[in-house]
Amino acid sequence: MLITRAHQSCTIVARNYTAQARVLARSFAAHHDAAIFTTLIIDGRDEDRNLKGVGRVLLPSDLGIDIATIHRMQTIYDVMEFATALKPALLMHLLRSGARSATYFDPDIRLYGNVQDVFDEAETSGIVLTPHTVEPLPRDGRHLNEAVIMHAGIYNLGFISTGPDGYPFLAWWHDRLTIDAVVDLTNALFTDQRWVDWAPAISSPTVLNDKSLNAAYWNVHERPISVGKDGEWRAGPRPLRFFHFSGYDPATPWILSKHQGHNPRNLLSEAPGLRRLCDDYAVELVESGHVEMRKQPYRHNQLPGGLRLTPLVRRLYRDALLGSDTNLGTPPDPWLDPEAFREWLLQPNLRAGPFSFTRFEYAMWRSRQDLGIAFPDPLGTDSSHFRNWLDKAPDAQEPYHLTGLPVPSDRKPTKRARNQYAQSGWSIVGYAKAELGVGEAGRRLSRAVSHTGVPWEMVGVSIGPLSRQEHTFRGVLANEAGYENSILCVNADQTPRLTSMLNLGSPRGRRVGYWFWELERFPERFHNAFDHVDEVWVASEFNRAAIAAATDKPVTVVPLPVHVPTHPARLTRRQLGIPEDRTVFLANFDYLSVMARKNPLGTIEAYRRAFEPHDGACLVLKSINGHLRSLDREQVRMAAAGRDDIILKEEYLSNTQMLAMTELVDAVVSLHRSEGYGLNLVDAMSRRTPVIATAYSGNMAFMDEATALLVPYEMVEVGKDAAPYDSTALWAEPDINAAASALRRIVDDTGGIDTIVKAALARMHEFSAAQVGSTLQEHLLPTMTNNQTGVTYR
Repeated sequence: MLITRAHQSCTIVARNYTAQARVLARSFAAHHDAAIFTTLIIDGRDEDRNLKGVGRVLLPSDLGIDIATIHRMQTIYDVMEFATALKPALLMHLLRSGARSATYFDPDIRLYGNVQDVFDEAETSGIVLTPHTVEPLPRDGRHLNEAVIMHAGIYNLGFISTGPDGYPFLAWWHDRLTIDAVVDLTNALFTDQRWVDWAPAISSPTVLNDKSLNAAYWNVHERPISVGKDGEWRAGPRPLRFFHFSGYDPATPWILSKHQGHNPRNLLSEAPGLRRLCDDYAVELVESGHVEMRKQPYRHNQLPGGLRLTPLVRRLYRDALLGSDTNLGTPPDPWLDPEAFREWLLQPNLRAGPFSFTRFEYAMWRSRQDLGIAFPDPLGTDSSHFRNWLDKAPDAQEPYHLTGLPVPSDRKPTKRARNQYAQSGWSIVGYAKAELGVGEAGRRLSRAVSHTGVPWEMVGVSIGPLSRQEHTFRGVLANEAGYENSILCVNADQTPRLTSMLNLGSPRGRRVGYWFWELERFPERFHNAFDHVDEVWVASEFNRAAIAAATDKPVTVVPLPVHVPTHPARLTRRQLGIPEDRTVFLANFDYLSVMARKNPLGTIEAYRRAFEPHDGACLVLKSINGHLRSLDREQVRMAAAGRDDIILKEEYLSNTQMLAMTELVDAVVSLHRSEGYGLNLVDAMSRRTPVIATAYSGNMAFMDEATALLVPYEMVEVGKDAAPYDSTALWAEPDINAAASALRRIVDDTGGIDTIVKAALARMHEFSAAQVGSTLQEHLLPTMTNNQTGVTYR
């Protein structure tokens, strides 16, 4: 279709980004009466040409690219790479149609002003670009930094305007992007962007340093967003003309961009103008159908017949096309003949002596650095070892499951033979100085062992946790295990690593893992840890049931000891920075323990429902490691915004200060979705502080209706963004209204609360170090059998 002498603009989306395209198209039309707008839908079909609100709709087949090249690009590229790779082809198509200028906007851009002058400049000069930043980036250790820009490219290609004189550059660019629009930073490739760094050398682009154009998370520090007296949006002192909401999601409105990392320079909690801009954009997206459209699956993630195009398959296919490895050969077209492509993947055409390997197996080796280190020559001297790993390692099966290929039936992981028990003392391995729950568990277990009379030592390790390592351990720390028997007070994920680090390869004695896990299903990816222990101890029946279901090795409940202080805290509320004249509720958590699980947002909401700002109450949210999870911290800060009676204490305290705060507040609240145990709740109960907690998981080892205010719940799926937990696993969703009622009860039913506190204290005495030590003796002493009588004794 020929459209003569008009300025044309466009965007590119997959179907799940249709709402963003609608907001862009509507905002563009509001400021440009005569220009034409086009949306290319990369996974669209003919029926998608009728989509409303996105201007004229094109499909990749409309761009003049031969079908073989389109199939190749669909296979090589994921959704982002494919969308960016088609950009020059779309711009060339518009210019061939007679456009005076052709301008591309990313779909997550919204216009706030007219950019006709940019179109005019493109018509004259051929290419108009905007750099990511126009001022030097601060060297403040925050994201993003200069290295990120140099990896991604100097110019942001969420926007480019072109005219007829830019056509030769577009043709050169398009040729490169048919195979080299991947994200491969080690080879200086980042989708379409790094290629445009060549533009000043082989063309004559106009570079606009206008701060009103292409404002985004990477540059708002140099052009802060605000609203002028006339109600007009501004970027620094200038009227804002378009903002690039790259990585913004209305489902997480506290995060400016998912691409900012965990230490972003620009926080919405610190920029009210920017926050309002994002909130307004979120409303527009939802009104444009974002909630439903985002659920649309990307059609090019799966071939006809069901084989999924995982990153491993995409990379293998591209490498074969490039001819970079002669072992791969030439692949068939996956879209024209998916069965032939499946056979190509699984054909055992690579031989090394008596061993044969498929292209898919070889691709697994190519895709993992650890395999390259372990088996440097997989088709030569290391072929037998690589074959053994493929046949027996559990994680060798995962790529098959992800791709939808059948796992070879003869592959079964091996198990380590159980070691024979022997007499000796015990080395307790743990994070002796780490300020986190699993570190405290190791310290407490050592106190219980000290009451048994069994020889023991504490072996301190620091590799693994990111938390501060400044806890004072009261005792002598060994650097390596000196006894034959060992208790590894580290969780299952770290057990193989520390076993190797401490050279605990083949102990003659027993090796015990003291583990915690927060869900009812113990993950299969941790099952290899069972090969490194003879038995597992846990602190609660909740943990025992989860772990015992995954192993035939003994799993025993060994409770953690509790210290019940005999003297009140010496510190005061004033010294700890908490109000002296209010009813104070305390919720304390570590951001590294997965915020979704700890659920401080639920606590904030329950508190807001229970109390108004001037009701005489106060909620203290004590947290650590927020600087390592800045986006989670942003969500908490924004949930607490506007309430002076919600105090955020984002800092480490000494153990003495933390225990004193636990004692001095009026109640401790934990609306967790699941807990392995709940040491902070034990500490509160032992210090005569009432506890409000979800009636689920490990804390039920020491709680019931008589000893705590328990909050009912319903079981729900974990959902996304809660790694390392499986999104399909289940945990508890506490009843927020019931939690609010429990908070009110602390104020309104002091007599009933006193009864609960007394019952809780009595329960805590049952977990003294002497009591737990007495229980431990039978587990620590060796089991021996008299060969003559056959009687077993200790």
